[in-house]
Amino acid sequence: MSTPPSDPRYPPYPDRFGGRRPGAPAQPGIVPLRPLGIGELLTGGLAVVRRHYPVLAIVSLVFSALGIVTRLATVNVDFDAQLNRMLETGQVRLTAAVWVPLLVDLLISLLASVVITAVATVYCAQDVLGRPTSVAELRGRIRPVLLPLLGLALIIAVAVSLGLLVLIVPGVLIFLIWLAAPSVLVLERASIPVALNRSVRLTQGERGRLFGMLAAMVGILMAVGFVLGILAGGMGLDIASGGGWWVMQILSALLATVTTTWLASVIALAYVDLRIRKENLGPTLAAAAA
Repeated sequence: MSTPPSDPRYPPYPDRFGGRRPGAPAQPGIVPLRPLGIGELLTGGLAVVRRHYPVLAIVSLVFSALGIVTRLATVNVDFDAQLNRMLETGQVRLTAAVWVPLLVDLLISLLASVVITAVATVYCAQDVLGRPTSVAELRGRIRPVLLPLLGLALIIAVAVSLGLLVLIVPGVLIFLIWLAAPSVLVLERASIPVALNRSVRLTQGERGRLFGMLAAMVGILMAVGFVLGILAGGMGLDIASGGGWWVMQILSALLATVTTTWLASVIALAYVDLRIRKENLGPTLAAAAA
């Protein structure tokens, strides 16, 4: 079987099974180089967020500012009036005043997700090896994969959405099957078809555990959101006022940075974990980190 292309800075597939290289660290970075439990994946993802939050926050705030500006430029009184009319009558009429702002907002959100996913995946891969990553190096590594990653994100989003329209289970299953595809594309510089096929093979037999990992994340995020909602209500924040609206936009952007980056980091760690379990990547990672 041919070996897919790999990033020169990220360890390729191991040629054969073997023990850890003598003297190589068992944990050079944020997680041990062995099969990981769900708790280790979640805490490892948080470690990536803590280490690189300034850069990640800047990226998120730039896209949030872009979203706010375009929203203010495209959303008008007619938009609000038509939405209220649809809610009152139950009749859906997608005029330009409605779908243009929604489409622009969706595209900006997708671009933000793609960039943050690429950044978090590169950071996570380097943190596993215990290597620092400069901003210049980060930019050089993510630039070639942004367009392919955007195409991959569109394919996965459409497939998952169609699955969710039929039944919830097919949509969730599609997401689990292709869970590792973004990491494969970014870290192995694979094409979109190769990334999708690699993800199918890597996640085979592990999808129940991956579902448990995602369910734990959703539960934690729901609990955090509930607590933040109570705190915002206790502070008496008036969202209708101009100041309250801007505060909510900034807080939402910062919270989205944490949640999106955490999800991307955990998925990248899950990719490393899958390769350690199925391809004995641990010794290769340890040798590369030594």
